Amino acid sequence: MNIIELNKALSMEAYRNLINVYMKKGRGIIFPIPGREINRIFFYYTPAPNILSPRIRSQIMNPSIQKIGIGVKFIKSSEFPSGSFWIAVILK
Repeated sequence: MNIIELNKALSMEAYRNLINVYMKKGRGIIFPIPGREINRIFFYYTPAPNILSPRIRSQIMNPSIQKIGIGVKFIKSSEFPSGSFWIAVILK
């Protein structure tokens, strides 16, 4: 089993990216961070943040991943009147 470090700096970067993506309404996208192509970043929203999708779980379990950053924000909006967790995950 792969041991991954939860990295505070990556988590802060994930949160900043999460806010930017939420403002642009991007969802469920995966792309490299410009200038840091070795990183992978995932954005998604869910009512249950403790359950990972198989797609994200498989990426986290990749043996080349050593660090992870996670940003989370609970947001209520007209689209999600009961609220939803918006999550950004950066893998390095």
